[in-house]
Amino acid sequence: MCCCMFIVACGEQTTVSSRSSASRSNANAAGNANTTGVVRFGVSPNNTLTELQTTLVVPATPPPDGTLFLWPGLQPGGENFAPIDNGVLQPVLSWGPSCAPGSLGNDHSSWWISAEYVNLGNDPGYSGCQGGERIAVNPGDQLSIDIALSDTTWTQTIKAPTGTVNFSKDLQGQAQSYAYFVIEEDGQRPVGDVLFTDTLLRFAQPESDGCGPQIAGARDYVAPGALSADEQTCSLSRIILRADGVPATLPNTTSP
Repeated sequence: MCCCMFIVACGEQTTVSSRSSASRSNANAAGNANTTGVVRFGVSPNNTLTELQTTLVVPATPPPDGTLFLWPGLQPGGENFAPIDNGVLQPVLSWGPSCAPGSLGNDHSSWWISAEYVNLGNDPGYSGCQGGERIAVNPGDQLSIDIALSDTTWTQTIKAPTGTVNFSKDLQGQAQSYAYFVIEEDGQRPVGDVLFTDTLLRFAQPESDGCGPQIAGARDYVAPGALSADEQTCSLSRIILRADGVPATLPNTTSP
């Protein structure tokens, strides 16, 4: 049973790791020129993200086997990295079993989503696969997602037509340097495009390059971002992730 992916950024190199009950050797490398289904934004070393908002549209149902994770998330890479180490704050839309708490949807009876924190380090209270309640969702549902910082505590809130769930974690001032949008495949892949709309990234300090993706797959689409006058907020209307070998099902842009 696999946990969600966790992307490890080391300087200019980026690799992908996952925590599971059995070792995974086929994880894709984010940033590889041939990789699709991964988009990353980042901030300068002395800055941090303070909020990520987005709406994830639940795609069509895949065949009833394997596991598929679709998620936005935040990951550290700046100040106060230690001792907590490398973890990811990630509301994860899942198809199939996961290491996240709960059992809803493990039998492929429905898509399900929960707010999760996955950390491969050894710091007690942070390592492992943690999260909140699962809720079932349906194809076409628009999932309103918010990951926001208050003092030193991060709260993930997911609002769906079927309910609202959340999960909070105090990361003791650890800076979150990267915002990710990811398709993670483990024996299953999406049957079409994965759409995020109305995305907002908020920064603690001005970030002149905050709207420019650092990584985007060759077939993925990121709409031009709008940076606020104070350079502390980036708004993006549309992000589309596309899995390798799956034909595109959505246009990059919408009609005015």
